[in-house]
Amino acid sequence: MNERDDAGCAALYFDGVHARAQRVRLHVAGDRLEVRGEQVQRALPLADVQWPETTRHGALILRFADGASAEVEDRAGFARLAAAAGVREGLVVRAQNRWSLALGALVALVAVVALLVTQGVPLFSGWLARHTPPALEANLRDAVLALVDSRYLEPSRLSVARRQQIRDALLERLAQAGEGGEPPEILFRGSRIGPNALALPGDAIVLTDELIELAPDFDGVFGVFAHEYGHVRLKHGLRGLYEALSLTMLAGLLFGDYGNVVAAAPVLLTTLGYSRAREREADLEALRLMRAAGRPPEAMARMFEALAGARAEAGRAAPPIAFSSHPPDAERIALFRSAR
Repeated sequence: MNERDDAGCAALYFDGVHARAQRVRLHVAGDRLEVRGEQVQRALPLADVQWPETTRHGALILRFADGASAEVEDRAGFARLAAAAGVREGLVVRAQNRWSLALGALVALVAVVALLVTQGVPLFSGWLARHTPPALEANLRDAVLALVDSRYLEPSRLSVARRQQIRDALLERLAQAGEGGEPPEILFRGSRIGPNALALPGDAIVLTDELIELAPDFDGVFGVFAHEYGHVRLKHGLRGLYEALSLTMLAGLLFGDYGNVVAAAPVLLTTLGYSRAREREADLEALRLMRAAGRPPEAMARMFEALAGARAEAGRAAPPIAFSSHPPDAERIALFRSAR
């Protein structure tokens, strides 16, 4: 198997019918590949030969149109044979046999994936969020609300009149801040996990009875509402959903099955918190709206202190509900307390 000559190379020939191999030599003569052995004498058109990719290890197998094949282990002889036949390796084959090119390709792939994750996915998700049909947003809102209602919330104990009074007051302050257009839908719920508020896709905001009862003053309620309105206005919910879906699908393309990720959208929305960067964006929106409405930012700082105290008294961390990955309380309190 290791003998070599300039006229061809040694091989094991399989006729495609019998399992027994026959020792042969392969030669290129014009536009034909000649197979010569004690019991084999044949010439095949080069067009009927399927040439293998060159690898560093293992046998190289030439396959013929009639089902026969020839197994070559002499790589130098195979290289001469392929050159005589006019076979040229492609860039991919050359790259996978040179560690420097393979390493370069890996580095390039990592760079492209990193660019997609850090720049491409956020830009694409933002574009999708801005162009999502209202009907789809409404469907997502209903699905998410049904899920959080079943797990974390219960019917509000506030009277209809009291809920309407709060709703009117919040929307009045929003109008004072210069926010025109269709106002968000404001929903009230009781909470099984303490005072909370959350923004839903489709321009809806949920406020819990416990949050209303805890607030030191109504300006604090407006501050929390303005924060959630910031999430709604900037479409953080949809952007976060599309980013999660995009990253999951990208991981699926790179590593395998990504399953029924689209069907899991409502669960993603209720289990993934906003990034701290987006929470800070929403805090800045709340600060802007409070200033524009003529409400003291200090009221939001007092609200954070009340929320922190309620959590400490209950002996629990931030509730495991949608959009709760907030920056540290001290940082947020300092932001609103230092604002003028």
